[in-house]
This record gives sequence, C-alpha cells and structure tokens, in this order.
Amino acid sequence: LDERDFLTALQAVAYRIKAELIPQPMAARAMERLLRDAFQDEDVLDLDEGSARTIAGAALEMAEDEFGLLVAQGARQVSFVHRVIGDHLAGLHLAGLEVVDQLATFAARYSDPAWTDVLLAALSAQTNQHQTADLLDHVFTVAGDPAETPAEDVSSLGESWPQADLKSHAALRFAGAAMAADIKLPPRKAKEFLDQLVLTVERSTSLELRDVLLTALAGSSATDACRPTTLFGVPG
Repeated sequence: LDERDFLTALQAVAYRIKAELIPQPMAARAMERLLRDAFQDEDVLDLDEGSARTIAGAALEMAEDEFGLLVAQGARQVSFVHRVIGDHLAGLHLAGLEVVDQLATFAARYSDPAWTDVLLAALSAQTNQHQTADLLDHVFTVAGDPAETPAEDVSSLGESWPQADLKSHAALRFAGAAMAADIKLPPRKAKEFLDQLVLTVERSTSLELRDVLLTALAGSSATDACRPTTLFGVPG
C-alpha cells in the first residue's frame, strides 16, 4: 500500500468522522469499513470494491502499527491516538476539497470551537496565500464584517442584536486563532486582519472578547512583522 494513498484515505476517514459526529473509540471493523469506503470514493482514490476491501485491512494495520495514528482501546476498539491528530488529518482533507466546498464548510463551522483545529489545519495546508485570505474573508462575509458595521448599529446586519453580535464575535475569535497560529497570508491581508483585531480590542465592550484577542495578538509573530500597528493607543 502506497504511503501517500494510505494517508489520503485516512484523512478522508478523519473528516467523515468529524462531519458525521461518529463516536470514538469505534469497532476496528467499523474503522476498516470507513477506510474501504474512502478507497472506493471517486473523489479520494476511486478503487474498485475488491481492491478497496483487500487493502483496507492493511491500511488499518499501518495506522496502528507503523504510523501510530490509531490506537487500540481494547475489545477490538480503535480511535485516533489524540483528538488533535484526527482534527489535523480532517483539516488536510478539507484543504484538498473544491474551493466552493471549503467556503461552505468554513461558513458553517467557523463559530464551532470543536471545528477550530480542523479549519486551522486546512488554512495551514493551503498552497496559495490568497486562497487562505479568501477563506478568512468569507468568514467575515458570513458573520457580517465588523469593520463595516458600527457597534451601535447592528440592525444593518438584518438580524436581532444578540445573534449578530455572537456571529461577529465568533468570526473575530476565529481570525484571532488563525493569527495566533501564524497562518500564512499576503502581508497586506495580514495587516488588515491584525488591524481589525486591534481595533476590536481597543473598542469592544466585551472584556472576554478583548482578552481572547489580546492573547492571540501577543502570540502572533505577524504582530511584530506588521508594525506599526497601534494597540491601546501605544505605537508599535
């Protein structure tokens, strides 16, 4: 079994487990079926049923014994060795999907903390920094760009105040997580996102949001790279 094909299939399995909320640990036989389905999927490897069935068992053994990505949980139960590993693999699969599918997933999942690591992995795996910026921009488009919506007039978002505020805050939190993870962006876009986060820290009435974003800014190497950015009125 080719290592690249094995990892491609396992990434697809990780994504399916995440998207379908499949509980772990699961029966080893069930994991093997997921691998078989991935090998047969025309958007993954597109193998015939016989070939997929033959190599699915080998792939399960590789995942456990050679790569250590899956771990036995007793009574022939298996799971990813750690949630972060599964989320990272799922993110790699997401990054390989059609752009329209990635945009839809980011729009649906940016506000869900359980998906943050998946989305960050997908951003990190992008081969084009402009595509990365487009994905982040899309999150703000869906949430309602806070830069274009005065804090005292959320009615322009066409939603009740609490819902609009929650969506905007979720988008800012996600952008903060992306900057803290040092996601690679074109310099102009990196400065644009950083400036928006700084503006929110300076003006937001939510102490919790300000604290989250300030921590993200402090952990981002882009904060230094994009100076002079102003934080609390102190020139960078």
